[in-house]
Amino acid sequence: MKAKAIFKIKRRILGIFLMSILSTVGCLSDTETRPSNDIEALYKCQMDASKSACEKQNPLWLFLLNQQHAATATGEQDTNTVATPTFDPPAGTFASDQEVSIATTTEGATIHYTTDGSDPTTESNKFGSAISVAGEGTTMTIKAIAVKDGMTNSSIAAGDYTINNPKRIFVSATRYTGDLGGISGADAKCAGDTNKPTTGTYKAFIVDGAGTRRACTTANCSGGTGEHIDWVLKPNTSYVRAVGTTALFVTNSNGIFTDDLSNGISPDTTTYIYWTGLNTDFTSAAAHCVNWGNGTGTAIGRRGDGSSVAKSSAISSGIVECDEAGMLAQPRLVCVEQ
Repeated sequence: MKAKAIFKIKRRILGIFLMSILSTVGCLSDTETRPSNDIEALYKCQMDASKSACEKQNPLWLFLLNQQHAATATGEQDTNTVATPTFDPPAGTFASDQEVSIATTTEGATIHYTTDGSDPTTESNKFGSAISVAGEGTTMTIKAIAVKDGMTNSSIAAGDYTINNPKRIFVSATRYTGDLGGISGADAKCAGDTNKPTTGTYKAFIVDGAGTRRACTTANCSGGTGEHIDWVLKPNTSYVRAVGTTALFVTNSNGIFTDDLSNGISPDTTTYIYWTGLNTDFTSAAAHCVNWGNGTGTAIGRRGDGSSVAKSSAISSGIVECDEAGMLAQPRLVCVEQ
């Protein structure tokens, strides 16, 4: 393709040279009948019966005009336009974060792009490294244009990218006293539970008073994600039930949810309670079964209600003794995919 383009350019240069020779020898000396340098005008001149025999019948002139016209008819003019950029991977919806590269087949061209949906110009960012499209629920429109000195700018390429990768939540099949073996013991129980899906890593939706795991130090993490310590929810992420993928909630940029749930965390109408150690504003409660190491009636722990869609009840519906064996029996664990 490159060799073909070079040949066509050389052919045009040859044409200019031949026209100069023809003019010099007098074949094109009649200024009133001399054709213009426009390719189509030259061809029409050849076809016009009123033009001189010199112009029409000279073999070199005839060859030149036919070659010039053929080049135009086959689209030679397009070789002066930069090739439209392409995206890798192509636009679409993905289950994981993506790194998008942009390329053009025109050697030496520079690519400019935007990620806000606006049309790119030569003042837009220059493409140098892959563009990151990351985060559950992220949608990004990438537009790109390729430019090169002496050539016409390419057409604008556009692509819409969406990340749709909700995280799963399940309620443990096993009930537990407040002696979970600390945060690490609770995580291990999630990893070994029979309700756990076959894929994914899961951690327990609990916090303690020792700072081993913490969601917020201020109400609803007003200070941002810097308040987290080993927190199990990710910012701006959708969460669903592991069974049936029923929507539960979407976290905000602080890695918590402040609205009520779409559905209860429990997988059916059964009233499941589970340990959390949380207050209703995601700060750590004082009731955490002595950092989840005490399973007797001398300690208490905060629990949530899996049948409730109310945000406050879902994370902190009450306090129970750490050996709870009453009507609701011992609480379970909520396990969150990482």
